[in-house]
Amino acid sequence: MSEDLRFEIASQPPACDQNDRHKVIDLEADEVFKRTVELDEEVFCPVPGQASPITQKTRDDAFDVMETLLDLVTAGKLDKTDLKIIKMRNCSPMPSMRAIARELNLSPDTVSQRIGHIKALIPKELHPKM
Repeated sequence: MSEDLRFEIASQPPACDQNDRHKVIDLEADEVFKRTVELDEEVFCPVPGQASPITQKTRDDAFDVMETLLDLVTAGKLDKTDLKIIKMRNCSPMPSMRAIARELNLSPDTVSQRIGHIKALIPKELHPKM
């Protein structure tokens, strides 16, 4: 890597004036950057450092889940709030139920009930004979 390689991160949101200060990070000296590896779309890493290839079955399973979610929304069994919860629970790191509740202006109990409802619906739809 070039020794003069630098990466700037704005210390303010992008909508700020051009006169705002910026933090300069020296990537050559940054310990996290030194451990960073290039993204490989064909490798799934459920545990850092433990790469396993993405199989066609994994892709098919993911497609089945997306299709099931679409069917559940179309049937009126899931709403926008449920989809927001699903989206938030798929973030890394996964936020707590309290954080999700705070973001969606719901109680943690309501979020917990909705997650239970979602978890009960998806297997029934994916595997109707269960």
